[in-house]
Amino acid sequence: PPRAFEITWIDSARDRFPDQIPPHVTVTPAADMPRLAAHAPRDAHHLIFTYSHDIDLALCAALLKRGAASVGLIGSDTKKSRFSRRLRDMGLDPSGITCPIGDKSLGKLPAQIAHGALIALIARTQTKVSA
Repeated sequence: PPRAFEITWIDSARDRFPDQIPPHVTVTPAADMPRLAAHAPRDAHHLIFTYSHDIDLALCAALLKRGAASVGLIGSDTKKSRFSRRLRDMGLDPSGITCPIGDKSLGKLPAQIAHGALIALIARTQTKVSA
């Protein structure tokens, strides 16, 4: 069956990938994820959720410099404010980043955030296709 998305899952540690990977998912271990992001397709949608605010910020900066269809960042309104200030200090426009991702009304658990982020991503891509 046709898939809505082809997914590239990038992580700095190979052991975080599960043993079973769906056929529409490509896993890519990368020690320097921001460097890899600098070569990402400009029409791709990116969701950032790492274990490090420093890596999150570096990924946001790399993707803003590169250009992307969308950039979503897991976090709070406080993180958004802090990152926006730091990105502006780097000479970048943070308005292209959606943070927090998801739908707050669905909850803060990882599955609830993922559900809301997926709904938003599908809505964004369907609107673009039908426009």
